[in-house]
Amino acid sequence: WLQDCVDNHENCRTPSFMPKRLIDVGGDSHQDLCLREDMHQETPYIAVSHSWKFSEARKFMTLKDNYESRKQYIPWQGLSKTFRDVIDICRWPGVRHVWIDTFCIIQDNAEDWADQASQMGCIYEGAYITIAVDYDPD
Repeated sequence: WLQDCVDNHENCRTPSFMPKRLIDVGGDSHQDLCLREDMHQETPYIAVSHSWKFSEARKFMTLKDNYESRKQYIPWQGLSKTFRDVIDICRWPGVRHVWIDTFCIIQDNAEDWADQASQMGCIYEGAYITIAVDYDPD
C-alpha cells in the first residue's frame, strides 16, 4: 500500500520539506550510521516520534561537544534497543535516512533547538512514513 501511495498519489511522491539533518543508516552494516546535513530535497526519510519520559533518550542526545563526531559515526552499540529497531525498520523499505529529534537537533544549542523544534510539524508531514514509539522498555 505504501508504494502504491507513492506511485499513484501526487502529494505522496515528493517530500514537501527536508529537515536540516538526518541520520544516514548506511547499507546493511550497523557501522555505517552518521549524521548528514543539507540533504537533497527529494531524499526520502522516516521520522520517529517518541516520548522522552519513556526512554533514556538524554544519554543519546546530540550536543555541541559530540556533534562533529556524529557527522562521522554514531555507535550502534550505544543506541537503545528501540532506536536500533527503528533503524532496522528504516532499512526494510529501502529508506536510507531517518529523523529522530534526539540525534538530529543539537540539544544544548538554543538557536538550533528553537529553529528545528519549530519545524517538527513539517518534518513529520514530509516524512515517507512516521513511526510513533509509545513505549520504550529501555
